Amino acid sequence: MKKTIQAFTLLELMITLAIAGILAAYGVPFLGTLMTNNSLTNTNNDLVASLQYARSSSIRLQGRVIMCTSNNTTSAAPTCGGSTVPWTAGWLIFQNNDTTNVTFDSGDVLLRTYPRVTLDSLAITMVGLGGTPTNIVDYLMFNAPAGEPILADLSNQSGIFRICVENDTTHIRGVIVNVSGRIASTRDTSVIGSSCP
Repeated sequence: MKKTIQAFTLLELMITLAIAGILAAYGVPFLGTLMTNNSLTNTNNDLVASLQYARSSSIRLQGRVIMCTSNNTTSAAPTCGGSTVPWTAGWLIFQNNDTTNVTFDSGDVLLRTYPRVTLDSLAITMVGLGGTPTNIVDYLMFNAPAGEPILADLSNQSGIFRICVENDTTHIRGVIVNVSGRIASTRDTSVIGSSCP
């Protein structure tokens, strides 16, 4: 009995490669947009969860709880980063038992850490809320009994964490913190602005 060998013709192979090329041309940019949106959403959700956790911890512990920038969150002894460290580097949440400063030191209790954000072109900047300039730079402190955000001098804190892709006006999210401590997400560019550094 004679066996027949089946194979692709050159024409079939060229058509298959052309279809694969067309799918790749349309699919690769879409995949990039999907990954950017996913990173923005994850960072937005992490910020909301962190802020809500810090505020609820302040109410539960009846003390000051601080969320600050940090570029060494995985260290055995993490520290607050100060105004030179961006929020994208990561952040700490800790109970502040030493009310004379707003940095994490030996008298404080570390509650949670969040590592660096995954997308390098992502930026988290602070903008004002409702025409009032923001006074959230490198830390946000929630105070008992109601978990309202305050500065070290006991004045109110408020502002918007603007999460965006650098030089992109289409991928923007915002996390609002008002003077009472209420936390909300928004995509409204009239509230958070449409520019990203």
